[in-house]
Amino acid sequence: MIEEYTPHPPTADYWHLVRDFVVACVGRRAPDSIRTVRAHLTQLADYAVWLWQDGTPLEPVSAFDADIIDMYVRHTLRNKGKDKYYRYRVELCLTSYAELLTGVKIQRKLGTTPTVPAPYRPAELRAFLNVAHSQPTPSARRDLAAALALGAGAGLMTHEMLHLKVGDVEPTDFGHLIHVKGRKARSIPLRHDWISTLDPLVLDRGPDDYVAWTLRTRSDQTTLSRGLLKRVSGKAPDLGRLRTTWIVQLLTLGLPIDRCLELARIRTLQGLKPYYDMVPERETRIDDLLIIAGLEDPR
Repeated sequence: MIEEYTPHPPTADYWHLVRDFVVACVGRRAPDSIRTVRAHLTQLADYAVWLWQDGTPLEPVSAFDADIIDMYVRHTLRNKGKDKYYRYRVELCLTSYAELLTGVKIQRKLGTTPTVPAPYRPAELRAFLNVAHSQPTPSARRDLAAALALGAGAGLMTHEMLHLKVGDVEPTDFGHLIHVKGRKARSIPLRHDWISTLDPLVLDRGPDDYVAWTLRTRSDQTTLSRGLLKRVSGKAPDLGRLRTTWIVQLLTLGLPIDRCLELARIRTLQGLKPYYDMVPERETRIDDLLIIAGLEDPR
């Protein structure tokens, strides 16, 4: 399986440049299950592409340097919107290869407990909108407005924002549907209070135009690693906190857990728990008591 592995885009575009390094590393480790082999190939392929784009030599001593691993796990992956649990697993993978291939045991810096950033307050979101309106260039205004609407209004992950096109935003009788494509395809109703922010970005534009981030670097991967809001002047929002804001709002509104998992593309209840812990407490209503007592249908 190791020799036949091919990554998904955009890593696939660079596979011919990093394949020998990745295959040699995983072949040396020889994980004992297909699932582990696939996970290591995927994680090392993404890492190797980042190394190549950064100009780091693809040889063990350089590639598995402690500071480089730390930069990738704690900063690059975080800027891409990867949650802490995912970053922990990548760190575990890379540090194990560092010890195997260089003999150096690296102290891991991430804990095993998944954590998520705190949601933004409404006043903070309004302040970010003011920052968006005051940006000196049209591209910066568009990028920041799109990040706010798609993050706080639909909970999109960073790479999903980058790839969203005008044709993926569908006006309906009840508002807008955001059609996310790819491996985590789903259709998300945009929160009504963000429609007025997103509309100017999609009106009178072709369906194949990107909603934002039209001034891209030589690859989407590089654009992601450098950060979607690098052109913004002033304080920019944390994209992970925008997504947290949206998820906590879903839970606060009482949306069924299975729908929250589906829309947010969170795989497990354990992954949803940190968000649920942020839901504000509220008084028990009489409707809740009737449902608990079996006197009223919760639907």
